[in-house]
Amino acid sequence: MDLYWIYDLPILYFGLGLKVLFIAPSVAMLIATRGLIERHLQLSHDLDQSVSAVFGAIGMIFGLFLGLIAVEAWGNRDKLNDLISQEASSIIQLYRSVSVLNDPDQPAVLGEIRSYTQNLIDVVWPAYKRGELIDGGEAMMTVIHQSITAMEPRVSDQAVAYEVAVSAFSDMARDRSLRIDASTISIPSPFWFVIMAGSLMSIPILYFLKVPSVRLHIIFILAYTFYLSGIVTLIAVLDNPMRSRLSASSEPFSRAI
Repeated sequence: MDLYWIYDLPILYFGLGLKVLFIAPSVAMLIATRGLIERHLQLSHDLDQSVSAVFGAIGMIFGLFLGLIAVEAWGNRDKLNDLISQEASSIIQLYRSVSVLNDPDQPAVLGEIRSYTQNLIDVVWPAYKRGELIDGGEAMMTVIHQSITAMEPRVSDQAVAYEVAVSAFSDMARDRSLRIDASTISIPSPFWFVIMAGSLMSIPILYFLKVPSVRLHIIFILAYTFYLSGIVTLIAVLDNPMRSRLSASSEPFSRAI
């Protein structure tokens, strides 16, 4: 089942929708089961202590798990941003390296490098936003490589400068490969199963607290589910760094242009 359409929603709407998804069923289940629990179980202070102990233990373990997942998701996003900046720097270095070569094809190669960079901004990034891995840069990289290789016999008196250009192209190709690999990083599906199952299983524990007022009991459920859904929203937004509204930016390539 493809759930990537959620990343097309504004973060505010997505967050509110997820909160409703958590809060509404939780409150409805509390209202539906509160009377049954009170009739069939002897709610007492001792039971409250047991429920609090169980909820505290689960909360500590599950909270630590969610925290680690959130940090990992943010780390993936930061790593991708660093790789994008690194690739943009490699492109600039390649452009400068080629610009000092005295060769009739030099202007054409510079134009190819510029076209490659513009393609990242105009074609590749919009495709990422749509969840597509369209990258015509491979063919353009091949053209640039062939053009630089063809220059070698004509710039034999600029051997050092040519070697720098070749090295710069290698760095650019490496950084491009790393960026492509990092762009598909996301939290594995089993982790999402644990996140959702753990979230939904932790809420009913609060139903067994002896709370004299239904309204106060609902407030407890509201507070917990509101906070819990917020954490899940944060993880979901950061999970696919190329899809969400907080996705990695192509601004480094714009600055390179």
